[in-house]
Amino acid sequence: MHLNVRRDGDTLEAELAGSWRGVDLPAIDAALAGVSFAGATELRVNAPASVPLDLAGAWRLREWLKAAEAAGLTVVHENALPGQVELIESTLAGNVRAAPPTSSEPAFEPVSALGRQVTRRVASVRSTARARVTNERSTPTG
Repeated sequence: MHLNVRRDGDTLEAELAGSWRGVDLPAIDAALAGVSFAGATELRVNAPASVPLDLAGAWRLREWLKAAEAAGLTVVHENALPGQVELIESTLAGNVRAAPPTSSEPAFEPVSALGRQVTRRVASVRSTARARVTNERSTPTG
């Protein structure tokens, strides 16, 4: 079961259920094909966050919602539109978002950072070694 549908007058109430992933598309398609928009003016959709939804499932959901709109229904989302569907819409609209920073550093330069760290440690070891040699020379042997 991928979709629970109930009709209340001219309103269709649909709640996503099960798993909406690429591997489930044949069953999702069968569930969607069983829904008739005839006589409806509104489609109320509930997509619980607990329902697994990948991009393939989100694409199919988006197509179904667009088909409902094309059939003249007003689509109302009971909760937030799933982020995957928003991503598809945003991408198709050509909205480009800046990539998030890769780290808290202003510039991510791991080799340079590693080189600085190694240089500091080598200098520390040399300094410690010089101090020991100096101490050994100044200590009288008896």
